[in-house]
Amino acid sequence: RKIEDVRFLTAKELYDCYRDESRKNHYIGVSEAKVVFIDDLGCEPEKCLIYGTEYTPIRDFIYYRYDHQLLTIISTNLDDNALTNRYGERVWDRMKEAFDRILYAGDSYRG
Repeated sequence: RKIEDVRFLTAKELYDCYRDESRKNHYIGVSEAKVVFIDDLGCEPEKCLIYGTEYTPIRDFIYYRYDHQLLTIISTNLDDNALTNRYGERVWDRMKEAFDRILYAGDSYRG
């Protein structure tokens, strides 16, 4: 597998790529990569306005990856209820179906 097929970024970086017209091709490239690792889901803004139209970049990204059955690995500190509240029942339902969840219990190393 080529390294271009694997992408690592934070949810905020992914959001910024979507919002910034000059980086839109990067967002598309990440969306189509074979494997994507997204760190800190939930730390990005939920929505953005582009020329007066409201978009939900992360929700759209998850739909795309789900529809195309592409491997996506996500880390988040959000629990089930927070994920449902933030991204909606439909996205949460897809996440439950498509993702294997690994829950960690213990103290945070970040303090």
